[in-house]
Amino acid sequence: MNSTSIPGITGNGNRYSETLGSFVLTLDILEVILGIAAILINCLTIYILTAKLKLKQSDTILSFIVSIFDILYSSFSIINYSILWITNHSAILVTIYSQFNGYLFFCVAACMIDSVMLLSLIRFLAICKQVQLSNKFCVMLILGLVTFNFIFGLIPLIQNQFKVQPSLKYSSVEFNLENNWSVNCYYCFLWIKLAINMVVIMGCYFYISIFYYNYLKNYTKEEVEESEKLPKFNRGDLGGVEFDTGSTKLELGKDSNRQKKEERRMVREVSNHIIDNSATQTGQSNFQNNYTIDNLIRSTLSKLYIMLIIYMLESIPVFLIQTIFKLSNIPISSALDSVGSFLVHLIPITNPCFVLFFHFETYQELRFFIYINYYKLFN
Repeated sequence: MNSTSIPGITGNGNRYSETLGSFVLTLDILEVILGIAAILINCLTIYILTAKLKLKQSDTILSFIVSIFDILYSSFSIINYSILWITNHSAILVTIYSQFNGYLFFCVAACMIDSVMLLSLIRFLAICKQVQLSNKFCVMLILGLVTFNFIFGLIPLIQNQFKVQPSLKYSSVEFNLENNWSVNCYYCFLWIKLAINMVVIMGCYFYISIFYYNYLKNYTKEEVEESEKLPKFNRGDLGGVEFDTGSTKLELGKDSNRQKKEERRMVREVSNHIIDNSATQTGQSNFQNNYTIDNLIRSTLSKLYIMLIIYMLESIPVFLIQTIFKLSNIPISSALDSVGSFLVHLIPITNPCFVLFFHFETYQELRFFIYINYYKLFN
């Protein structure tokens, strides 16, 4: 079976399980479970962003939009699997269904990745460059990208160029010299755009991690320098000598310290993107007392590194399967294609988890939500 062939299906598709095996069927079930979990987690995220944080800032608005696309993608996946199971996967072989399957799959997925990319860019500008984009501009930008994705996706849809993939779960556009040039352009643009999005996401969060790493380094260095500049003396050498402490002045490099304090003040202002300074309710104020800036930034760095690794593991295999493997005519088995599809279905869960745990204010609201409901249930 080459990279574009699909398993043979006879009659109404009863040979599906025999052809693909239990491994692929297990991944199908897991993807449905992931879809349900993604919907629940994203609904919780939307509740926190709207009811608690009131969608006041551009990053919370973009996080809300990301959750909407995550829910749409997961809902589409659940409906798609339900139809495939009811029809024993023969529905994917029907031209109309396979074409709209591929169209919706790639349009919604493209919108989801675009919104994640914009969110990372907004965070980078706000944290590293201290540039705040207006809420209206961010909404108009994401609406423009959504419109572009759905209109641009009509090119292969009109020409029936979405091909059923080996896993018999979805359809995709494939590069072929025999295709119309517009279809090949769509294929190239689609995956180049995805690659650019992933580079922007990785790059933005990488620079954010560098920003906080440098802050930690300077913060620790400054604390050490200030402690070393404190006067040191032996009480035994003082004898009965009295000192006028009111007139004693220590020259500790006032200009340098003033500049460093100004830099620290600016960093603390930037840290408002992580530390909640307005949205946290009075009943939750004791949560913040448990965190120092040092511990908070270290925790943020760890989450950033974990997020970068997870996004790479979820995106790179799919990119390789759909581009490098197919362009090189490397055979793609049903199992390999199913693994790629499974990794993509992890993204709608990764996105809300990152929103909930990366931002200190959303993390505080999540903790408060869990504590309150735990108290109601068990007390």
